[in-house]
Amino acid sequence: MLFKKIEPLFIIIILLVGWQLLSIFKLINPTFLPSPTDIGFTLYSLLFTPMGGATLLIHVFASLEKFFVGFIFSAALGVFLGILMGWNEKVNSVVSPFFEVLRFIPPIAWISFAILWFGLGLAAQAYIIGIGVFIPTLENSRQTIRLIDPVYIQAARTFGAKGWSILWKVVIPAGLPILIAGIRIGLGIGWMCLVAAEMISRPSLIGGEGLGYLIETARMNLRSDYIIGGMIMIGSIGYCLDVAIRYIEKRLCPWRE
Repeated sequence: MLFKKIEPLFIIIILLVGWQLLSIFKLINPTFLPSPTDIGFTLYSLLFTPMGGATLLIHVFASLEKFFVGFIFSAALGVFLGILMGWNEKVNSVVSPFFEVLRFIPPIAWISFAILWFGLGLAAQAYIIGIGVFIPTLENSRQTIRLIDPVYIQAARTFGAKGWSILWKVVIPAGLPILIAGIRIGLGIGWMCLVAAEMISRPSLIGGEGLGYLIETARMNLRSDYIIGGMIMIGSIGYCLDVAIRYIEKRLCPWRE
């Protein structure tokens, strides 16, 4: 039982040791793939030395700001509209044709319009992230309402519940775990869109903020250690955000334990 809990960590340690040994014996070119220790020192130095116009913590907070601006609004809108479409067939018949076309357009394809509509600032970047969050959240919310067991609704009507009261007191609580799962999917996709969103403002000598910006600046300077360090930070923060969503799910849906 204990081994199963530490097995992932054990595998990671083996991979890192193997990677480090390959670097020590110069079996890989450090220009293209630096050693884990070099990447660790790079991340540490980024805490004090700016890269692309900002230190590591400033890049992290800038990315989180853009992400949450796009995520909170888009997740709320996606859940609301998805529930409305799933509950009301008239709303679904009006909105669904447009949504069925839009959901196959990748978020990155909206970059040109984001620049045209919002310029190169926070709004454009949050918009790209929001598109990545909105589509899966809406679709999952709509399907959640549609797939609720009709027995719950019939039982509520038997006890005198009607209309929106059934939706609010019966359907949404019953589908809450799946709704949260949809938000979790949207969070993952939105976070992955972050790098593309931050690359809207291409690096220059003026400097900029954000992990995607850091990676692009490092690419232009041929610094693979900064690139991989930025990727590790993006993956680590994304994992922490996912853990936070799962914690919220456990608190709101204790019966699933």
